[in-house]
Amino acid sequence: MSEQETSARTPREPLFPLDGSDEARELAQLLQRLPGEELRRRARELLQVIDVRRARMSGIVEDQAELVLRFHTGGRVTFVNRAACEYWRRERVGMLGRPLARLLATGSWPQLRREAIRLSAASPTSQVRIRILDAAKQERWHRWTLRAIYRADGSRNEFQVVARDVTEEQRQQHRLAQHIAERRRVEEKLRQAQRRLEQRVRRRTAQLEGSNQWLRDEIRRRQQVEALLLEHHEALRALVSQLGAESDPERLALAAALAQLLAGPPTEELSAGEPR
Repeated sequence: MSEQETSARTPREPLFPLDGSDEARELAQLLQRLPGEELRRRARELLQVIDVRRARMSGIVEDQAELVLRFHTGGRVTFVNRAACEYWRRERVGMLGRPLARLLATGSWPQLRREAIRLSAASPTSQVRIRILDAAKQERWHRWTLRAIYRADGSRNEFQVVARDVTEEQRQQHRLAQHIAERRRVEEKLRQAQRRLEQRVRRRTAQLEGSNQWLRDEIRRRQQVEALLLEHHEALRALVSQLGAESDPERLALAAALAQLLAGPPTEELSAGEPR
């Protein structure tokens, strides 16, 4: 199939139909300046081939499931594909020439404008997440691939956007971020509770160590007292033996009283007073 036949069967909508009138006049003037009818004819044929190829590319763009828009550097919409018209539920003619900002949520146009200004011929594309207004004027999240389009002379003419609705993805990320934040809060509370428990354990351990030290000191003191009592107990037994051998009634009575006193174990009373 020839390029001319394809041109007749393909919608001749330029791929980048910015305002096009300046370019058309410029091309017409260039054609008129070409010397010789044959050269002008060849130039026209070449332009037809270019137009056909651009129309083919436009058809591809038109059939894309992604939303495709183009807008002038001043913010006016210059092209929308079928998917974009269906998404916003508008006729194409009702979208062309309108400010792009009307499709965006509050604050999104300055964000998009800043992103567009950063583009250059060396780095003509970028991706941005942006809030838009759908056909029901509800805010939704889009991921826009923004591309700057330049004229042959290097001047920036317009921008093209390939957009995809990522609202559900954004909501999932938001829920995930909330879940992560909640988990971190719970983990922090657990760490705080663990620190408080460790502090209480350290305080209680210190108290128990103090009590154990007191008990050890008390046991050592009582052992010393018991040893001293045993020593005196033995001395008293020896004294009782000596007094029992006497014939003096008073000494015998004293020996009997001492013997009765020494009849019990020497540590009985002391042991009864030990703390439990």
